[in-house]
Amino acid sequence: ILPLYKDMELFATAEDESSSEGESKLESGEADSDGDSGGGKSIEEANSEGWDGMDGTLRPLPFMTSREEIFGKCPELQNNSESVGELLMEFFEFYGSERMAGGAEILCYDGSISYFEDKEGGSTEEEQPQPQQEPVLVMRCPISKKDVNPMSKAVWEVLHGEFVRARSMLLDGATLDE
Repeated sequence: ILPLYKDMELFATAEDESSSEGESKLESGEADSDGDSGGGKSIEEANSEGWDGMDGTLRPLPFMTSREEIFGKCPELQNNSESVGELLMEFFEFYGSERMAGGAEILCYDGSISYFEDKEGGSTEEEQPQPQQEPVLVMRCPISKKDVNPMSKAVWEVLHGEFVRARSMLLDGATLDE
C-alpha cells in the first residue's frame, strides 16, 4: 500500500503544478495553444457559466439558501404556531393514510401531489394497456427533477405500514418515546 500512496502523492503534486500554471495563464490573459484566450472573458465571467475551473465546485444555487434571506422574504414562516407533536401527527396522518397506500409522486418545488391511484386510466381492449405505476413514494429533486428517493414496492409497503402503525399509536395516546 505504501508504494501506491507515494504514487498518488506524486500524481497530486504534478496535478497541482499544472493547475496553477493554467490559472496563471488565465490571469495573465495568455492564449492557449489554439490562439483563443477565451474570447476576452475574465476568470469570473468564465466561471459564472458553469463549473468553477473544473475543480468540482458548482456555480451558485438557483434558490435561496440563507435562513435570514428566506425569513426576510417570507415573514409568515417565523410564526409557526403548531407544536412538534402536532406537526408529527399531521405527518403520520398524511403518510399513513389509506390514499398513500397506493403511492404518490410529491413535487417539493411546487407542492403538488399526484396519487398513483388517480393515474389509473381505463383502457379498452383495443387500446394498449397503460402500465400501472407500482405503489411507491416518488420525490423529485427541485433542480434536476430526478427521483431522489428510489425504492421498490416492497420497501414502500413496509414504510407505509410503519406510518400507519405510528399514526394509530399516536391516536391511541402513545408518547413519542414509544
